[in-house]
Order: sequence, then structure tokens, then C-alpha cells
Amino acid sequence: MAPAGSVLAVANPGDEPARMGGTTRAGLGAKPADGSILTPPWAT
Repeated sequence: MAPAGSVLAVANPGDEPARMGGTTRAGLGAKPADGSILTPPWAT
């Protein structure tokens, strides 16, 4: 769980492709470093 305003980074130091999963809820939004706001279609 990451509180609002947290900074997250993901990296894969290996040679194999990585897979990741997660859960979200309605109202999810993300703010990348460029300052834009991303809201996935399933989060509205």
C-alpha cells in the first residue's frame, strides 16, 4: 500500500522480462514526473 503523494519506482535489473500485478479502486489517479494526471478508464 502506498499513501497518496508517495513516489514509486519500478526497475528490472535482470535479463528476464518482469511481470507485476496490482489492485486499484474507483478514483485511482497517477501524476507522473511531467505533472500530467493519468486516470485509467477502469478507475472512473
